[in-house]
Amino acid sequence: MMSTKVYVAVFILFIMLTIFSIYMPLLIKPGEESASPYNKKLFGTSTLVSLIRSRGYSVVIINSVYELKSIDGKHVVFVVIAPDKPFTRGEVNFLKEYSSEKKLSLLIADEIGVVNNVTMELLGIRIYGELIRDVDLIGSGWEDFVRVKCRIDNNEYKVAFSRSSIVVSGEASVQPMCIAMGRIWVDLDWDMDKDRDEPYVGNPVTGVYGYYSGGKYVVVADSSIFTNYMVGGYGGIPSTKKFVLGVIEWLADGDDVVFVIDNSHYIMREDTGAKALVLFLTSPVIAAKLLGLTLWGIGVQNILLISMFAAVILGALLYKPLRIRVEGYFSYIDECRVKLANESIRLGRILGDRYLIKLAGKAWRRRRIVNKLVGYISRLERKGVG
Repeated sequence: MMSTKVYVAVFILFIMLTIFSIYMPLLIKPGEESASPYNKKLFGTSTLVSLIRSRGYSVVIINSVYELKSIDGKHVVFVVIAPDKPFTRGEVNFLKEYSSEKKLSLLIADEIGVVNNVTMELLGIRIYGELIRDVDLIGSGWEDFVRVKCRIDNNEYKVAFSRSSIVVSGEASVQPMCIAMGRIWVDLDWDMDKDRDEPYVGNPVTGVYGYYSGGKYVVVADSSIFTNYMVGGYGGIPSTKKFVLGVIEWLADGDDVVFVIDNSHYIMREDTGAKALVLFLTSPVIAAKLLGLTLWGIGVQNILLISMFAAVILGALLYKPLRIRVEGYFSYIDECRVKLANESIRLGRILGDRYLIKLAGKAWRRRRIVNKLVGYISRLERKGVG
């Protein structure tokens, strides 16, 4: 039989593990490439959060879509910028139901099409998912950008979009907000060169706005305009701040509004996992010390029982954080692939190697091309090129 002290020790251990599981998500921070509102580096959206707050609006950052249920306020503006992971069927259904019960406006920015299940279900809109470029900017050093004219009601903005796509809608009532200017083509292989099989698309719509049954919406086929480096105008890039402020004010509409920023669809990395592991491993020791117990005072059998009990609790409480971590490893591989592709494109431009550029452009989107790309670079290295 276990003594009262051992039962108390188990209870204290349970409390410690519960606290540990609550704070575990806070120990998992966004990667530098993500558009998380907690990311203060170039590709994050912490500046967007500050900008919204500077206008006097409330901002809440959520780590689960279902946290919307606990948000106070007559009007919620749900902000989704460049998510790494798509919304689940359950999340889409929840948003649809929520928008039927409460005023829910949407600000969605994504050039890849990750959010298409949300935009199609709620708005009948989708992101094309392929990159567009301006043929007149080839060789200028600004190949990733397109010149865009935007209009929100009576206010006009000239904006530079970076790695933009196209907004496609089957609804005649959808109102264009942003239109790409210049000789625009679809860069299917992402190599910055106009190939014969890559079509011109006139002046495509890169952003739309309007009303749906739940409230207002803004959908933009370029997430970068809301990131820190574009809003802040780093490196000589034209700032998008005025346009972003125009979007914020139009969506807010003077209501009792709360801007809710989604942080639940980004790939995370564990920065302080070692500290968390130490905390977990020392929890039984701390519990024993608090009760004045020693290793031999508890008994080997009771120690085993406590350990088994702790393992079951930990498995139940940390299932989701650990799953996020495992997903993070696979996503880290994708991040490395994208970085390899980008560097290979730069190398190809330096060497004037069009095949390398095209191969790298394909590897940017397709994992199976990576081995072929690495093999080609290895052959170049053996030849002494570069």
